[in-house]
Amino acid sequence: MTPSRIHEAREFLASLLDAPIRLPFDPSILPLLFSSMSESSRSSAKDLASMVARSQALAARVLAVANSACYGLLSTVTTLERAVQVLGILDLRALAIMFSLSEALPKTRLPENFPGRLLWEHQVRTARLGKYIAGTLKEKKTGLPDLPDPESVYAAGLLHDLGKIILACRRPEDWNNILSLGGCNGLVAAEAEEAYWGIDHSTIGGIILKIWNLPPILTDMVNWHHDALSSSGNKTAVRILAAANLLAETPLEDGAPLPEKALRILPESEILLPGLYAELQAIRNAKNAEFFAGV
Repeated sequence: MTPSRIHEAREFLASLLDAPIRLPFDPSILPLLFSSMSESSRSSAKDLASMVARSQALAARVLAVANSACYGLLSTVTTLERAVQVLGILDLRALAIMFSLSEALPKTRLPENFPGRLLWEHQVRTARLGKYIAGTLKEKKTGLPDLPDPESVYAAGLLHDLGKIILACRRPEDWNNILSLGGCNGLVAAEAEEAYWGIDHSTIGGIILKIWNLPPILTDMVNWHHDALSSSGNKTAVRILAAANLLAETPLEDGAPLPEKALRILPESEILLPGLYAELQAIRNAKNAEFFAGV
């Protein structure tokens, strides 16, 4: 890492603020969808359909996915309210996220060797595992003072590697250089990014979520998922997502131990361990990317 690279990194971060990635619909819709989808929300399918209806493009995509083969319905879905009921809360929020990214960051701008499908699969695994961890801790009544809503952890899991996509789209040459650096030195992505120019994809993703006005708990989880113990806010949520991210990459050969790094930051790990390996296997075996294939 050279002074010129550090300067380039600062310029890149400044460019995200000066020319941010715009959502393909009214910017107020996405924060509303997130605030309406917490466990404490009483929003009905009709309420959610009304929000989606504010964007013709998003509404059309919701109807298309609800009628797609992956839901196996015997009749056609013709209304947004019914489409919301078919998709369910999690899939609707996931679809809004994926639609935003696919429209804001066209695939033609990604490097040819960008592992898009693998990245989405990892994000969905992380999201599902993080939701399981948060839900189990809540069910066990651990008494953790800032235990997050499991749905918030799920949402953050879907977004946690957003910075990788933005970096690859906006700075493809730097992305390729970072990829080569990591491959030559056995570094994971965040380590290679830090070594190359002093920032990693979590910082980039955190900036974008702030621009999109998403809840601070999501921003904190994304921003700190590679340095969980340094977070000053939403500490339990950050640790859960960071551990889920590490666990989602764990090989599942028979008897393979779970990574010590993940267990060190995982809250109440002794409570979680009995069911964690089985849940990880189930998540790994699921066809996580099928939903996103048509998005």
